[in-house]
This record gives sequence, C-alpha cells and structure tokens, in this order.
Amino acid sequence: MKSLQTISVNRFAAVEALQNNSIHNNMNLNRILEESGNITIAISLVDLKQFAVDIIESTKRDLEEVVISDKAETYPTPKQVCEILNVDASTLWRWNKRGYLCPAMVGGKRRYKMSEVKAILNGGRAK
Repeated sequence: MKSLQTISVNRFAAVEALQNNSIHNNMNLNRILEESGNITIAISLVDLKQFAVDIIESTKRDLEEVVISDKAETYPTPKQVCEILNVDASTLWRWNKRGYLCPAMVGGKRRYKMSEVKAILNGGRAK
C-alpha cells in the first residue's frame, strides 16, 4: 500500500496556487491534481469552498449542454432513418401509409423528426 507523502517537486505550483486569487487558485489546484500523485498541501476553507463551487458549476454547465443538445430537434433524411432503424425504405413508406412514422416536408424534401425516430427506437410509437 502506498503511503501519502509530500512531494516537493510541485512545491512551486502549490505555492503559486495558494498565493494567487481564488479563481486563479482553482485553476492551479486543478492543474496540481492532474499532474501530481499523492501530495499534501494546505489550503484555506474559503479557497476549498470556492474550488468545490467551481467544480459544481463546471459540471452543471456540461450537463446543461448535454440536455440542450438532446432537446434540439433534427431532421434526418429517409436514408439516415433507414440506417438508424435498420429498416428498408419500403418499410418507411409502409409506416407512412399506416400513420406510424410520417415524414415532414422540409424545403420540398422528406425529412423525419429525430424525436419520433428515437421514440420508435425506445419501443414506443411516433407521435
């Protein structure tokens, strides 16, 4: 089992991180965490709290981007839908006639709502 030890190689980076302002501290602390093995540093509670807040905000922004990109509607071509659903073009034609998955006309071309394609993939029915 490895023991926790103080590494003096990164002492300059740790001192720099602790001497600068809080935002700059957090960036340097992140760098220290990424570059170093087990080290021991002293940090104020205020800086530790700010570090935690920055991590939470960063994670929140990343998750919001994922949610927004998932909600954005896209309109794949019939060929793309065939590939996604692993069906033949004749199946899309038949589904259109039955009202199961109907295309939308975009610029005079048939396109399908990705949200409806995903609903079919998840075992549901297109709306």
